[in-house]
Amino acid sequence: MNPNPLVPATYDIVTVGVSVIYWVAMIVAVVSLSRASKDLSLGQLGVWLLIVLFVPLIGPIVWLVSGRKKVRAARTLAAQTTAVPPLDEQQ
Repeated sequence: MNPNPLVPATYDIVTVGVSVIYWVAMIVAVVSLSRASKDLSLGQLGVWLLIVLFVPLIGPIVWLVSGRKKVRAARTLAAQTTAVPPLDEQQ
């Protein structure tokens, strides 16, 4: 038993730390998902939202590592295919 009841036990500190990491990852993932929603179909958005919300700590990390890269790659490919040719090729 801890001799001073005002000093939190190690498991209390670890629990609070994991909770803070979880909520920060959740908020960042949901904001990122909402920004990427225009590049995803409604089905993809729904599946990713369910994964982020209902798979604790792993869901947001999977979105941040995997999902954002796929959306970013698709956005880059779309920008390259619709790029305006240089002026010398337009004439």
